[in-house]
Amino acid sequence: MADVYELAQSLQKLDDQMVACMKCGMCQAACPLYAETGRETDVARGKIALVENLAGEILRDPKAVKERLDRCLLCGSCAASCPSGVKVLDIFLQARAIITAYLGLSPVKKAIFRGMLANPKLFNAVLGLAPKFQNLF
Repeated sequence: MADVYELAQSLQKLDDQMVACMKCGMCQAACPLYAETGRETDVARGKIALVENLAGEILRDPKAVKERLDRCLLCGSCAASCPSGVKVLDIFLQARAIITAYLGLSPVKKAIFRGMLANPKLFNAVLGLAPKFQNLF
């Protein structure tokens, strides 16, 4: 688990990147997840709002924050349609790293990674199946 100072530094780096977002909503039309759910929280603009408030949200309900961030497919459609050139994927990946540093990996994920890293062929095989099982852990 990361200490408060490390979290504060990581959050500051994210703030510096999010300044460019104009909240124009161009990402909404490009997001395949939003097309399915219709929820603002599933589009880049909604997730950036979440990340902007990450310092407070991570203390209030870190598991809910993790769940919302993990819903992103990381397909890059939002970044490709962003007129400001916001590096959305970088922001989301860094936010995921922050929340994982705060919460730690689940025991199941720890066991899986330890076993797979010792066997690269197994790692590659399981990695191909990972998206199908993401919400189970």
